[in-house]
Amino acid sequence: MHNLQTYLLECYVFVDDYFQTHPRVASWRCSNNDDPAFTDAEVIVIALMQGYFRTDTLKRTYQLVVANTEGAFPDRSGYKQWIRRLKRMPDQVGRLVRAAALRGLADETRRLYVADSKPIPLCEPFATQLGTDASSFWTPTGRSSA
Repeated sequence: MHNLQTYLLECYVFVDDYFQTHPRVASWRCSNNDDPAFTDAEVIVIALMQGYFRTDTLKRTYQLVVANTEGAFPDRSGYKQWIRRLKRMPDQVGRLVRAAALRGLADETRRLYVADSKPIPLCEPFATQLGTDASSFWTPTGRSSA
């Protein structure tokens, strides 16, 4: 079983190598601060640690990374700035997922397991469609309060 430092290093090397070999993907910023001290690879690696820690939220993942990886991210930003940066990189994350999938399929085992934890809403709740609060439809006795 990999320890935390090994997992961090493997993730960072994969993400950073991808950005080094695909400079157009990495150079998406159009501002004066286009080379921040806390790199995009580090931003993404912290998010990837969610699988290692098996947490439900990115906020909890960030907290666990901060608590358990002292010195790993010396220029790390605060949670709000980190999540804001992460949310501005869906294209980069998508390309990394594709690269990881292709790498996994190129392996001898050629097995790839994908799980998506975000539910897809198929319809709006009935009460929302009517423009009313759901509590007006149900009470603990099972009768309408209206």
